[in-house]
Amino acid sequence: ERIQNVVSEYKIERESKILPTGIPNHVAEVKKGQKQLFHNQLYKGFPIKKKKHILLYVGRVVKEKNLDFLFPVLENAKKVYPDTILLIVGGGPELEPLQKRAAELKLSKNVCFTGYQNRDDLAYFYKLADVFVFPSVTETQGLVTIEAMMTGLPVVAIGEMGTVDVMQGNNGGFMVKNDVTEFSEKVIELLSNKELHKQKCEEALAWSKKWSLPDLTNTLVEYYEEAIEIRKNR
Repeated sequence: ERIQNVVSEYKIERESKILPTGIPNHVAEVKKGQKQLFHNQLYKGFPIKKKKHILLYVGRVVKEKNLDFLFPVLENAKKVYPDTILLIVGGGPELEPLQKRAAELKLSKNVCFTGYQNRDDLAYFYKLADVFVFPSVTETQGLVTIEAMMTGLPVVAIGEMGTVDVMQGNNGGFMVKNDVTEFSEKVIELLSNKELHKQKCEEALAWSKKWSLPDLTNTLVEYYEEAIEIRKNR
């Protein structure tokens, strides 16, 4: 909608429609028999143990992603579930500063930085986690939240910029203010309430279908056909 408003500001007065960027279905696919093998390798390489509560972030590790916001969220979650792990998947210039900050806060044992990972492997991380946490306040689209939902992973995200357009409220998780306390409460609620977690997992799968590449391609074809008819009749 924000881009649609920009188009309007350019004094283009014709009807416009919004078509989100589609996400291919294979983003959520894991190879048969590979899931447990991948997770076992992850347990060996990083301080992640089975049956721990895992909060996951996937994306670029850069300042504008607001990732240090997640450290006090982790500290609050640890008060209820001391075994909680924050798993940060991705690379970028803020990787080392965040590692140092985690050490200063004595969170090194509870924060795992994997660095850059192959895109084809991201589904295995989504399948491992309990909650996808997204603190960015500068997203243009925020499509990574939809990728997480496509695997059935509920999301807690700050309702700013593109995230608002994608989640449109508490669809597939919780969209909260830029507030550590509120963010933490929703994370802990999902970790504590199995029924709510199951409900949000199902909701995430259903909501993410709106961004399925095949479905959006059909809509794109409809828009082109409509545009052709308008041109013919002009």
